[in-house]
Formats: sequence, structure tokens, C-alpha cells
Amino acid sequence: MLEGSNGAISANINNSGFITTTGHAAININKNSIVKELKNNGSLQGQNGIALWNGGNIESLNNYGTIKGTSGKGLSVETKVDIEQIVNSGEIIGKDNAIELHEQAKVDRIENSGTILSSSSNGMYVRGDVGEINNKQGGRIHGAESGLSIIRLNDYKINIEKVINEGDIVGVAGNGIELQGLVNEEVLGELDNRGNIEGKQNGIYLGAFFGKHAKVGEIKNEGNIKGGVNGIALMTNKELATLANSIEKIDNKGFIVGESGAGLFLQNQYQKILNTITLEGSNTLMAGGEAGIINNGTIGSDQKDNEDTIILKEGAIISSIVSSANNLYLNTANPAILNEKSGKIQGNISLESGSKLIGGIYNKGTISGDIKTSGKDTQILGEINNEGSINGIKNGNGAFIEAITNNGMITNGVMNNATIGEITNNKTLKITNTKENNDEGGFIGAIANNGAMEIDNASEIGSLTNNKEGSLSLKNQEKGIIGSFTNEGELTSLENQGVIKDFENQGSLERLSNDGKLELNNAKGEIKQGIVNTGELTFANYAYNSPSLRESGTNITQGFVGKTSNGYHFENNGDSAKLKISGWYFNAPEFNSKEERLNNSILAGGTNIGGISADKIYVSGADMNVIYDSNTFFSDKDGNAIGGSINNGMGIDADDIYSVDELFKFVNVGEKGKYTAYLLTDELSGKTLAKSIIQSSRMRQINTSNILKEVNSKNFRTNFRDIQRLEQSTKDIAISSSSFVDKQEKNTEENYNTYDILREFEEIFLPQKDVNKDIYSFLVPYYNYSSLNLEEGLGRLKVKTSGIIGGAQTKLDNEYGILGFYLGYETADKEQQRQRLTMDDTVYYGGLTYHHTFLRDGIKEFYFSTTTRVDYTKSKVEKTYQNGVAKINTKVETYGYGLESKVGANLFNIGDISILSPEMGLSYMGISSKDFSLNHLGGTKEHYYATQVNFVDFIASIKYQRAWNDRLRFNGSVGALINLYNDAKGEMRVNRTYLSSDVKTSGAYGFSTLGATYNIANNTDLSLNYGVVLGDAKSYSHNIYLKLGIWW
Repeated sequence: MLEGSNGAISANINNSGFITTTGHAAININKNSIVKELKNNGSLQGQNGIALWNGGNIESLNNYGTIKGTSGKGLSVETKVDIEQIVNSGEIIGKDNAIELHEQAKVDRIENSGTILSSSSNGMYVRGDVGEINNKQGGRIHGAESGLSIIRLNDYKINIEKVINEGDIVGVAGNGIELQGLVNEEVLGELDNRGNIEGKQNGIYLGAFFGKHAKVGEIKNEGNIKGGVNGIALMTNKELATLANSIEKIDNKGFIVGESGAGLFLQNQYQKILNTITLEGSNTLMAGGEAGIINNGTIGSDQKDNEDTIILKEGAIISSIVSSANNLYLNTANPAILNEKSGKIQGNISLESGSKLIGGIYNKGTISGDIKTSGKDTQILGEINNEGSINGIKNGNGAFIEAITNNGMITNGVMNNATIGEITNNKTLKITNTKENNDEGGFIGAIANNGAMEIDNASEIGSLTNNKEGSLSLKNQEKGIIGSFTNEGELTSLENQGVIKDFENQGSLERLSNDGKLELNNAKGEIKQGIVNTGELTFANYAYNSPSLRESGTNITQGFVGKTSNGYHFENNGDSAKLKISGWYFNAPEFNSKEERLNNSILAGGTNIGGISADKIYVSGADMNVIYDSNTFFSDKDGNAIGGSINNGMGIDADDIYSVDELFKFVNVGEKGKYTAYLLTDELSGKTLAKSIIQSSRMRQINTSNILKEVNSKNFRTNFRDIQRLEQSTKDIAISSSSFVDKQEKNTEENYNTYDILREFEEIFLPQKDVNKDIYSFLVPYYNYSSLNLEEGLGRLKVKTSGIIGGAQTKLDNEYGILGFYLGYETADKEQQRQRLTMDDTVYYGGLTYHHTFLRDGIKEFYFSTTTRVDYTKSKVEKTYQNGVAKINTKVETYGYGLESKVGANLFNIGDISILSPEMGLSYMGISSKDFSLNHLGGTKEHYYATQVNFVDFIASIKYQRAWNDRLRFNGSVGALINLYNDAKGEMRVNRTYLSSDVKTSGAYGFSTLGATYNIANNTDLSLNYGVVLGDAKSYSHNIYLKLGIWW
């Protein structure tokens, strides 16, 4: 240990060896001792490496070796110590702070190109004065807590003129650089970073401590400033919340990043950036996980509201970021700048020369200046969301703003001469959209107004919507173009000298004057004082494809057009004026009296009646074989028909008149304006409905018959002792299969009589092991898909059906047969696309079953079976019009009944343990439907009369069953249904026109089923079956069902 006191050392110290001690310091200088130069090329190690205290001074400390404090500091500079310079190119290491400078100590210059490292605290801990700290390229200042900590613990003044970093300053668990508890004066004049400043918490941290605040002059960054939370943070704790930390200005040409927080974070209203924040260069970024900048304080000077405060130039970016797999990505999920409620940005936010805000701006506080963008590739991606106050937004010279949402105040509005994606206003806003020359101008993709808005447009707007709550004043100048305009609110003023291509008015407009080009749909709107046109106007007062025009029932609504001061709905003035009526509804095909015309016709005037035309006139109430007059659709203010004068004297062509119910087509007859109607039978729904009801009922009959065939069969074992006429003679039959009877153990041929053979077959094919269980119950859920060809010109009917059948049977005494009942329920969704019909069916049905084996001949059985059926179907029918929007509906009730009787045989095959069952019979089916009507738009009624339809069919099928073992068996069947008689016919009336038609159905159907049955327990079986039905009219059906049977 080398120790000097009371001026004992006054020359130089040059160490090239090892000085090691377990004491206070390897070199300990105090009590006014002076060392001109301390040079270390070796190793100094003690509790502290070097300790200077109580007036012990060094003019120059140059370290090329290692200075290490094993439990304290590497270099400790305590009170009243002056050092001209500390130059380190070696290592200064401390378990506590690597370098600690106490209050009232002073170092003119600290230069580091080596390593300054603390294993448990701060790399440098400064409480005194430093002229300059220069961490040169390759230099490392690392602390387990913070890299460089500047903290004031008492009333002594601290002043650091400049910190220059070209190396690394890292706080492993804390901050890269922290300044806390300083004084009102500027204590860090300049921080110039060209290297890396990084902290787990913050890159640079300014905080209040011991009732004092921190103040920095200018931060210049051309390197990286990175924090796990914030890049640069100005913060206080709750007890010292009113203390104001401040930075004079920030000039950034590098990266300032806060991974989870902000690139720049001002915690509360007292934190300040006193002047400007400038970002310049294409490799410049300020970004954070929550936002690039989060401001709860003040940015800018209150004396410079009109000057730029946040400035981005030459491709610089402020962005929100997201972290993934240790990589950071720019994204628009969070704002680039978040100005909180207490936040003030005093001056402009200015972007130019390709700079970007990625994530936009979320303003809850005050921006006293403008948000300005200028230059090609300059972009605000994400929205400007304003809930506070902004002086104005100016977008020009090729820049782009993705979206603006205003829920606050924008004093001078939005001035656009570039591109804005969309604007939504919920408060008060003025928009000026200009074009400076013929090539470049303002474009706004979409504007939606829910508040009070004024628009002055001299360029292009893609779409404009004034919603119900909105009030809008619109001036569309000569060069102005609006692609589409929807008004649902109050349009206080509309002045059009430009082009409005598609204008839909669903709100209120006082008056309309058009001197430009305008396409207006007023289907749900109101124009109180009529329309004066001196330009080019296309006007629709009725929108055929708008669902909002359809009320319940058959009512039709359209817009309202009041009268001008001259008494007209429309005035068309000027030789070049053109007015096209492209959508108007009349509730009658003509108006014969003046009174009718004054109340129902279009009242038209002006100097150019011939410039008025009409191409979409909708009418209702037409009938066939009547001649109507379309000239009555237009009238002067006295009620005189003038329709023949429009369209340059050519009147209205019948091809431009449409039936609102889509059931009629109109044609010209005779003189100008005369027309008549003929019926479009392809649009009548009755034939389709009748065919649909019958075809689906027929398909349901076959599918349920196949299901019931599995049920209405021999389900009980025979008590042969009760058969009085059973053939008594026996027949010897050689049997070579030892597996036929599972109770037999013999492997040699034996003789069996007929009684034994039938009994053994029943044991295999019937799970009823207990003959005393004489009730059989079943449950069958099923699903069906059908595609039915209705008739040429009618298309196909697609049906999706799900249902369930349940029932029970009992065996009658003395082998007189099996009697049972069943009940069923199903729902079906039907769709016929050609006429745009849908039907939702609910079906309830039931009936009785009977099966009787009436003859046995050896190992053949002959049986008779019959099934009765009644059903009730309730159908909700919906028809969609050709426009795809308007719909009408009705309800149809249908009753069905029928009887099916068959005879068949069970042919037992001993060789492969199977049964072959052919059968044939007759079926009767009746269908009865009630009257129903389709009430069309405009009042046309499509009425269908009650019908009674009968079918008689011949049915034949053959079924094969094969036992795999005593539990599993398979079955399959094929068959056909051939129609012998039907009288299907339908009658209807459309208004006063009567029609009738035969209904054609498939003459024959083929069907087949496949299934497997498994005896899951004695007296219980479960079967899965699939069936298909084919009709001769290209109709088909697929059916799958599961049957559970229980004997009890």
C-alpha cells in the first residue's frame, strides 16, 4: 500500500508492478497531498484501488493497467479533491462503483478508451463537478445497476459541462445514464452520443431525488440509446410529482428506442422538453412498444406556437414497435406519438422529405401548432386520432396521411393538397381539399361525418358520408370530384359546380342547385324546396336494390322532393342542361285526371323540358290486356300531362318502365306513350311451390318407407307350439356346416327337421332371446339430402332434412301377427335458386303398422305387411326478388295421408346363413294443401287455390340379409316405385288473371339400401343404414339413419 498525507507526496507515481493490499486502498492520498502524475501500467488492488480524499489531489491520473477495488471502488474521489484529468485505457473495476466522484470534488476531464466496470453497482457515480466525460470508441462503462449515475445527495451544486460517448455505456439492471436530484441550473450542458447507451430500465433517465430535479441542455444522438422500458425518460415519484425535469433540446440522427415503453417518455405535466425534438436521416428512429413518444408534460416553448417543435427530416421515423424472437419490428398497432390529456406540444409537428410516423398520432391533450406533412414518400401510417385540441392539419406536396379521426377540436381544420386515406369527424371540422395544378392535387379516399362539418372541395374525394347525427355544408368547386356521396343527416348547404358521381340522400336537404355533374339517389331522403338544374343531373328517387325501402307487407317508400318557389319538383334550365330520372316509383300505371297528376306525377318546369329523360320508372297495379298512358307520369304545375315532351319530344319508352313485383313486362303499343303489360310466367312461384311440395313429399314417402320396412318386419320369435296348422312332417336335411348352430359342438352331419331350422334362423337374426318379452320399441334418427329436378325451366330443389321416428310393436296372440305404431318429426331446409325461393318445413307424422306371416312351406315363409300414414307440414316460404335484397313471404299448410300394402317371402338359405326377401305391393298417397297467397310489392297478389293430389304406385323390392356371426349381420336391398295414376294440378290467380297447369312428377323411382346390424346386448340391437333414391327426372336423394331396437 502506498499512502501519503500532509503533502508527503508531491511528485509523480509510476507503477509498473503489483501493489496489492487488504486494507483501505492500494494507493491512498489524503490531507492536501499532491501528485502531479499518477501513471499505472501494472496492477493496483485493495478494498479500493485508489482513494483520494480530504484534499489529496492528482493533476493527472493515467491508467494503462488494472485498478481494482475488491469490496469498494476502483477509484474513489472524495470531498475537496481536484483532478485535472483521468485517462483510462486499461481497467478500472469496483465491486461498488467503479469510479465514484463525491460532492465538492472536481475533475476537469475524464477520458475512457478502456473498461470501467462495477460488478454490483454503477460504472461511474458522480456527485461532484466534471468538465467533460469522454467515453471514446472502444470504451466501456458498465454497471450492474447503471452505467453512468449523476446524483445530488445534498445542497452542493453539481455541474457537468459535457458527456461524449463513442463507446458503450450500459446499465445491466438499471439505466444507461441517469441524472437525479440536481438543481435548477443546467447541470449537464450537452450529451453527445455516437456510440451505445443502454439500460434494462431506460437508456437515459432524468428523475427527481431528495427534492431536486434534473436538467440537461442538449442531447445529440448519432448512435443508439436503448432502454428495456424507455429510451429517454423524464420521471418523478409520487411524493415529488411537481418537480420538473427538463431537456433543452434533442437532436437525433440515430436510434432512440424503448422496447416496452417509449422512445421518449415524459411522465407528468411538470416534465419538459424546452425547445425542439429533431430527427434527421433515413437511419434515424425514435420508437417504443407503447409509442415512439409518450408526452404527459410539455414539448416546446410557449413563445413559439407557430414554429416547428417536433421535426422529422430526410426519411426519419417515429414509430411504435413490437418485439418478437429478440427482434424489433415497426408496426401501427400503437401510436407513434401519444400526447396524453395533460400533454402539451407547443408548436408544429413537422414531417418532410420522406419521413414517417408509423402508428400515427393519438392526441388527448393540446397541440398548439399544426401537424404538417410535405414531400413525396412522407407518410403518417395509422391514424391521427384527436380527442383534445389541434390548431390544424396540413398535408401537402405528395405526402400521405392514412386516417384522421376527430373527437375533439381542430381549430383551423384539415387542409389537404396531397393524399389522405380517410377522415372521420365526430365533433366540428372544416376540410379544405385543394388542387394546385392539373397534375397534382388533394385526394381524400373517404370522409364520414357524425358531427358538424364544412367541406370546400376543389380536388377529389372518393366517398363522402354524412351520417344521421351529422350536419354538413358542402361546396364542390369546378374542379371538384366526389366519387360517391351518402347523406343520412342534415345537409345544410350544397353547392355543386364540379362532379358528384353517386349521391344518395337519406337525410334532409333544404334545396339543391346543380351547375356541375351530379348523380343523386334520394331514395330515403328529403329535398324540401325542390331541385334546380343547370348542369348534368342523374336523379333516383326510388332505389330498387335497397333493403331500407321495403317495409312490412307490400308497402313501398321512396324519397321526398318538395317544390321550388315556382311550384315544380324539378326545374331544368339552359340549352345544355340534362336531367335524367333514373329511379321513380308510381303506385299506378297511369294517372288519368288532373287531380291525380298533381298528387302523383312529377311536376317539371324550366326552359328545357326536352332535356329531361326517364329510364327507370317503376309501377305497380298493372293487368294484362289494358292499354296505359305513360305521358301522365310528368305534369306541369297545372296538372297537364307533358310526358310526351320529355326526352327531346320522344316521351317515355315502355322498355324504361318496370313492374315493381317482377311479374310483368311492358311493351309499346300504338301512339307515343301508350303501353301494355304481359305476364312473366317464369316468375310465378305457384308451379314451383306445388312441384316442390309434391316432389319432396314423394321423396319423403320413399325414404321413410325404407326406414319403416326395417321396422315393420318379423321382429318376434315364433312360438311353433301355438301353430295348429304347422306342417307335421319332417324332412331330413344334410348339413355340413358345424358353425350354423352355435349351441352345437358336433362336427359331423346330422338331420334336422323344418321346425329346428326356422328356430335356429330366428336365434341368429333376432336379438329377442327371451320369448316372453312381447313388446318391441325402436328409435330412428336420420338425415337426408335431396336434389330434385322440378321441371324444365324451373331448375332444381335442394333439400336438407333431419328427423326422428320412434314407435313400438307387440305380438298378437296365436301368431296372428305384429301390430305397431310410429310417430315422426322432421325439419327440412329447401332452396330453389332459379326463382330465389326458400322453404323451411316442419313435419309431424305418424301411423300404424301390421305384419303377419300367413304361410310356411318348408324353410320358406310368406307374409303380408301394411303401413298407414298421416302427416302435417307447415312451410314458411320466402321469395327474394332479382335485386337480391327485397323479400316477401307466406305460409303454406299441407296434409298428407296414405296406405302401403305388400306381400313378400323370406327365403332361408342354410348354406351361407342368409335370408332373401322379395316383396311387392301397392301404395296410395294423398296430398292436400290449403289456399295461400304471395303478396308482392306494390299490391299484386299471386293467389293459389287449395289442391287435392292423389298418387297410386306399384312397389317392388328384394332384400338380402347375411349373418356374419351370432351378433353381426349385414343387409342390402334394391327396389322400384312406378306411378300408376296421379292427378297433380294447380290453379292460381294474378290480380284478375286466372291460370292453371298440370304438375309433372317423376314417373318412376329406383332405390337401394345398405346396412349393418349389431346385437349390443340380449334383446337390444343397433343398426346403421345408408340409402339412395333415383328418379327418372334426374332427381336423387341420399339418406343415412341409425336404428336402435329394444325388446322388453
